[in-house]
Amino acid sequence: MRHLDITVVAAAEFLNLHHGEIPDAFTGQHQLSYLFLQNNLFSGQIPPSVFSLLSLTQLLLSHNQLQGPVSSSISKLVNLAGIENLQHFNQTAVLDLNSNLLQGPLPLSICNLSSLAILDFSGNNFTSGIPECLLLLKGLTVLDLGSNNFQGNNKITDTFPTWLETLPYLWVLILRHNRFHGPIGSSRNLLPFPSIRIFDLSHNSFTDKLGSLDMLQSLDLSWNQFTGKIPEQLANLTSLAVLDLSQNQLDCGEISAKHVPPSSMPQQKDGSEDFASKFSWRDVLMGCGCGLVFGFIMGLVMLRIAKPEWIINISECCYQKFKRR
Repeated sequence: MRHLDITVVAAAEFLNLHHGEIPDAFTGQHQLSYLFLQNNLFSGQIPPSVFSLLSLTQLLLSHNQLQGPVSSSISKLVNLAGIENLQHFNQTAVLDLNSNLLQGPLPLSICNLSSLAILDFSGNNFTSGIPECLLLLKGLTVLDLGSNNFQGNNKITDTFPTWLETLPYLWVLILRHNRFHGPIGSSRNLLPFPSIRIFDLSHNSFTDKLGSLDMLQSLDLSWNQFTGKIPEQLANLTSLAVLDLSQNQLDCGEISAKHVPPSSMPQQKDGSEDFASKFSWRDVLMGCGCGLVFGFIMGLVMLRIAKPEWIINISECCYQKFKRR
């Protein structure tokens, strides 16, 4: 057996494996490559036998009710596929534990999974900071430690992990709905975040002024404490499709007069659904087989067939200024 899929979509009534604890029955399944148990009602801790599946390339346990810390035995899953297989999603190394009740610090043992491409621990109760040893994951393309608003927020307290900017293949960085604080700071590298496309730091306590990033297609910095002027360079990012700077203390400067029509100033209320909750890293990777840039564009077009979203969401921080004129 190489592939076991017991999602709620797969209707596991016959096996009676869709609720309760995950059975500790995987010992000896050395050929198992894919284990999909997401979207069920599994509870308790992840059984040790799961971490004995040394041929595993994808482990998806998201949207359950799993509890407790993540065992250090997760470092045994060393045979995950690497970045060279990213165009074939079925062979991509995926560790997806989002939307559970997992807690404690992020396990340092995940840093031993050197070929990991996608890491999604969002929507749990993790605490402490982000381990700097994630720099060892040179093939990491997606890092999602944010909240999905279903089972609560992570509680990671830390400053911005500037050191992530050296990861060469990081496309998606989602840290929203945590307790990050302080300034983002200036980069010491000539080309920080060289591959970044999706950058979501919303609903934190970041402060100070905004910098600028090239090559971005989606940037959400809403619900922080940023001050100063919005960098005019953002208006020159031709690839930018989504920009949300609302609920900060920003002076829009010249960018407002160029891009924000005073006749269309929407009011966004606290608690409303932000744009990043409407897509996931799966949408980002949907078109990888057709090429990186085309895949990203198609993923965004499917979600937003309308006027640029960044024009709408930037207007919230400028609304009062236009109203006074």
